[in-house]
Amino acid sequence: MIEVNVTLYPHGDRNNPKQIAKMEIINDGTGTDTKGNYVSNIYLLRKGIWTAVFVQGFPRKRRNVWYLVKWILNEALKERSTYES
Repeated sequence: MIEVNVTLYPHGDRNNPKQIAKMEIINDGTGTDTKGNYVSNIYLLRKGIWTAVFVQGFPRKRRNVWYLVKWILNEALKERSTYES
């Protein structure tokens, strides 16, 4: 599992961190050596789970983890853009 955390440092004060969001990326075990399939849960920590995204066929040998995060966020925001501004 990969976990990406978003931490807010109010007024730049590193002594008072607040985690505000989290993304979990879980390999579902159905991919191949070169193509990964993942389930991702994205949380807004004050509200709980924000959305879930399924990724199929991610080229894990050709792209690094930031491309996977981008892929997931693109899918999450595409789904929400139709009813949220």
